[in-house]
Amino acid sequence: MIFMLACFVSTPVHAALHEIRVIGVGISNLRSDAEEKAVEYAKKRALYMLARKLNVPQATEQLGKLKPDEIKEMIRGYTIVRTQRKDEVTYAEVKVSIVDTPLRRLLGLPDEDAHATLRRRGVLMLGVFMDGDRPLLWEKRNPLTEPLKSLGLKMGKGSVIMPVGDPEDLRVVDYNNILTIEFEEMKAMVERYGAKEVLIAIVTTGLEGTEDPSDILMRRLTHKGVKLERLTVKPLKAIDKEEKRINDAVYAISQVATDLASSISIEERQALESATKMPVTFSFITMREYGEMQEAVRAYPGFRQLDLPSINLHLVQGELYFDGDEKKLREHLKKYAIFVRPTADGWVLSLR
Repeated sequence: MIFMLACFVSTPVHAALHEIRVIGVGISNLRSDAEEKAVEYAKKRALYMLARKLNVPQATEQLGKLKPDEIKEMIRGYTIVRTQRKDEVTYAEVKVSIVDTPLRRLLGLPDEDAHATLRRRGVLMLGVFMDGDRPLLWEKRNPLTEPLKSLGLKMGKGSVIMPVGDPEDLRVVDYNNILTIEFEEMKAMVERYGAKEVLIAIVTTGLEGTEDPSDILMRRLTHKGVKLERLTVKPLKAIDKEEKRINDAVYAISQVATDLASSISIEERQALESATKMPVTFSFITMREYGEMQEAVRAYPGFRQLDLPSINLHLVQGELYFDGDEKKLREHLKKYAIFVRPTADGWVLSLR
């Protein structure tokens, strides 16, 4: 049994060679067997990450059609950076070298993809649960860890990174300093995971039996300093149990982290000059509604990029880059029961 904890992409060594790091896990009674499984998984996962970076449509299905010999042609080598063994579990950080030329040829991609340089930037995400006045981070009883790991990876598609929580991580941050730590103190850890910024989400759930919202304090750490933002997530019903409130908070945090990873730089905006640009506002009641609308927008065949730099409750504003005309995009959104209301400032999208 193997699964991926976190992965990140480094800058290509040259035009066709890419180095991709994957922190994976192999589970077996035999250490050697677990390590072998982790390495094999790393190779396939690294290939998937490169396909995503090159904007390969339906990457999972496309790669599933490749033969072992074709995969072998693309992967030029790997290096095990480090491993750690705990009981039957082996953690392996693997650096995989991939040549994209055969990948482009086999998947029918052009030799030079103008959009290949547009990639998500890694966001290192940490979930902190306030148990009274005591913050929980690496502790096993932190209820945010597992659902954040699962949903963050799914929604972020590899760009939202959950740290492993190994001894090196614990030397940098724990419950004593998680509420006050600065970017410079985490810089080495951030670089180790290949991220660009840190999102620390501090959650205090509303009391069961009340309509009190869960409070999420976002500490965004970058080389420019710390930015504080706050989300409140109201329960749909006062009878919602703490588990339900936690799941709602996890979804909100994962969506914010995905937005941050998807936001683009000035240079990347310039590279999108040929695309149609539309200011958009997402209007929603729950973060799940917001996520559904985002998925619908990203499913449009001509989708290029969503730039969503701000975080607000029930209203998110940004810019949508796409190919094709507005009429086709509106017809696409209509299939997902999304209302499009044109305004002087662009489009307002909602489900109601």
